[in-house]
Amino acid sequence: MRLSFCLLLLILCSCSVDLAGPGSETGNPKVAGVIMHEDEPVEHGSVSFFPETPSHGIEGGEEIRTESNDKGVFSVSLPEGGRYRALAWSTDSSFGVTMPLDDIQEDIEFSPWHMDTTSSVQIYRGNFGADSLDVHMVATPFSAKVAPEKEFVDFDHVPPGNYALSFGTEDTLSKDSLTVYSGESGIYIIEASTVVVLGDPDDTVLVELLQYLHGATGLQYGIVSCLEEAPEVLTEAELVYITPDFAFSQTVADQIRKQAFPVLSGHGEYHHALGFGTDGSSSLYRETTSIQITEEGLSHPLAAFLNAVTVQHMPLYADTTALAWTHVGPDAKIIGQGITDQQESYVFLYSMGSLLADGTLAHGHRMGFPLSSSPLLHNGDARRLLAEMILWAVLS
Repeated sequence: MRLSFCLLLLILCSCSVDLAGPGSETGNPKVAGVIMHEDEPVEHGSVSFFPETPSHGIEGGEEIRTESNDKGVFSVSLPEGGRYRALAWSTDSSFGVTMPLDDIQEDIEFSPWHMDTTSSVQIYRGNFGADSLDVHMVATPFSAKVAPEKEFVDFDHVPPGNYALSFGTEDTLSKDSLTVYSGESGIYIIEASTVVVLGDPDDTVLVELLQYLHGATGLQYGIVSCLEEAPEVLTEAELVYITPDFAFSQTVADQIRKQAFPVLSGHGEYHHALGFGTDGSSSLYRETTSIQITEEGLSHPLAAFLNAVTVQHMPLYADTTALAWTHVGPDAKIIGQGITDQQESYVFLYSMGSLLADGTLAHGHRMGFPLSSSPLLHNGDARRLLAEMILWAVLS
C-alpha cells in the first residue's frame, strides 16, 4: 500500500504544470494539462484548440496547436477568451481525446485527459442530391467538401466523443449532432432539412432557438440565407419559417404563397405580401414584451398545454422589443393578440383551404408568430407554443 501511494505521488509531482508567464493578465488565457493513455503519460502528443465562439462561424477559428513533453505535459496561451474545443492525439493518432471547454477567461490547469482508441467516420450525403456538399465537424480539423460524384466523405482518427455537425450547400445550412464511439467505425447519413428557415446562419440566437425546436419537435431545421439562389430547397420542405432578419423579396413571397407546405412568418412585410393581413397592415410592429392569449387560442388543440386560469398575458421577451402584428381576415384563428389593442393579432393561423385576409385561398396552413431578431424567446410557454404550432402545421 505504501509503494502504491508513493508511486501515485511521484506521478502527480512529475505531472505538475507551471503556469507562470504571460497569461490572462494580457488577455490571453494560458491553459495547461496532461494527456494520458492507460495511466501513462503520452509523450510528444499533439494538442489542438479550436475556438467555438460565434464570430468564427461553423468551421471554427484558427487552430492553436502545441505538443506534450516527455511527461505528457502541455501548455499554451490562447489568443482570446471564449469557448473552445480541445483535441489531442498520440504520435501515431491511434489514440485521442476531445474536450469541449466552457468559457475560458483566465489561466487554468486541467485534470489529466485520458485518451481512448480513435475511430473512422463515414458521412453520407443522404438526400442532398447531386450538389456539392460542405461537411464540418464544428471546431475540429474534420472538414471536407463532398463532390457531386461522391456519396460520402471519410474522416479518420476521430477521438471518441460528442460533436456538432454542420452540413449544406453554398446557400443552405443544417446542423445536427454526432456521437463517435471508441474504436468503432461509424456511418452517419445526413438528410436535407424538413423545415426550411429563411434567415441568417450566423445568428446565434436563431441557432439556439432552432436547437430547442429540434429537440421539441424532432424535425430537422436548415437555414437558407438566399432562397432565390437555392429554390430547390423548397422541394423537400415540410414547412417554411420566415425570420425577421430575412430580406424582403416580393419574388420570394410570390413563390412561397402558391405552395402547399405550411408557412410560418415572424416578418411584418411577409405577413402582408403573403396575404395574412388586410391592405395597409404591412410592416406593423409594436414595442412590447408580452401578448394576451385569447379564449379562442386556449380552446385550440395546439394550445391545450396552457392553463386557462393562469395564462392571460404571456411574456415573450425579458426586454421590450419590436414585434410584428397584423389585422387578420375573418377566417383566421387568433391565438395571441395585443394587450392594449385587441385588434392587433400577433399569433394567428389560417387552416389550409381557408380564405386569407386578401381573399385568396390558403394552399397550406399559414401562421404568424412574432419573433425578434435579437433576444431569445424568454418564456418557456412561448417557446412551447411555437413548437406546438409547427407540429400542428406539419402533422394536421
